Amino acid sequence: MTLLLLLAASAGCSSKPPPTVEVAGGVPLVSAQSRVAAPSFSGEGLDGDHISYEDYKGHIIVLNFWASWCAPCRLEARDLNELAQETEPLSVRFLGINVRDSRDKAQAFERAFQSNYPSIFDPSGKATLGFQGQIAGYTPTTLIIDRTGRIAGIVNGAIQKETLLNSIRHVSEEAPSPLQGIP
Repeated sequence: MTLLLLLAASAGCSSKPPPTVEVAGGVPLVSAQSRVAAPSFSGEGLDGDHISYEDYKGHIIVLNFWASWCAPCRLEARDLNELAQETEPLSVRFLGINVRDSRDKAQAFERAFQSNYPSIFDPSGKATLGFQGQIAGYTPTTLIIDRTGRIAGIVNGAIQKETLLNSIRHVSEEAPSPLQGIP
């Protein structure tokens, strides 16, 4: 039991989950006052270009952890592509992090599903490491990061298009608090 408590403490877990905001038809979001900052991450994209979280600051970011061998990732791929296009006018940017995969298979996945947003190739887990304690390690996992760089919502497992869209809209309508984004 002590080991479990130590592991939970070291992963940043607490016995009390953060307060959430219910979004009609959406993913429950963490209340703005209780959100934690998303870690900085970067890496080489599947196309060879460098991708950095810093380049997307000020936008709402939908960050999807995926792999080519993941059946739920295949199920949600088209919906994520559609949402990336639909939400761009709301200043939403989609990014992927490809985990535990080979570059050839990840690139084939992106071609097959005609991915319209960049993904970091992260077989070593370096870009993913900063999210330890915030994500449960499921593939797929999708995070919504608000304009101030704080994690607003987490979906473990395949997304439901309308559910994610409703939550993105809710986050896009939030007025940034003057206290958000201050470390």
